[in-house]
Amino acid sequence: GKEDIVRFLAVNTPEVRNTNAVEICHGKNSTLFTKENLENKNIFIWGDRTQPKRDKYNRLLAYVSLEPNSNTNSPFFNDQLISTGNAKVYRADPPADKYYKYLELQKTAQQQKLGMWNNEVCK
Repeated sequence: GKEDIVRFLAVNTPEVRNTNAVEICHGKNSTLFTKENLENKNIFIWGDRTQPKRDKYNRLLAYVSLEPNSNTNSPFFNDQLISTGNAKVYRADPPADKYYKYLELQKTAQQQKLGMWNNEVCK
């Protein structure tokens, strides 16, 4: 019953508050994708043993899922953001547990020219 701000672990989405029109476009697409998939839904969050619980802005750092058993059986929404080209991999120091898996997802999204990896999306 508590509200909190969550930052997706190991991902970096494009900024909508930017001077670059292409980044703003991709940021809006990422925001819309997130809202369509998570807004008004119950979500489940998991931390990462390699990362602090909160960032310097006091946001919870988490892997997010719509399924309660995602920690073991199904992908996190963080995975979907990267695999659809709606986010890039973020490397913390030390890297998050899923960092190397996310690099592979990003590579596939880049090869398939999905989302931000498609130069035609925001022309």
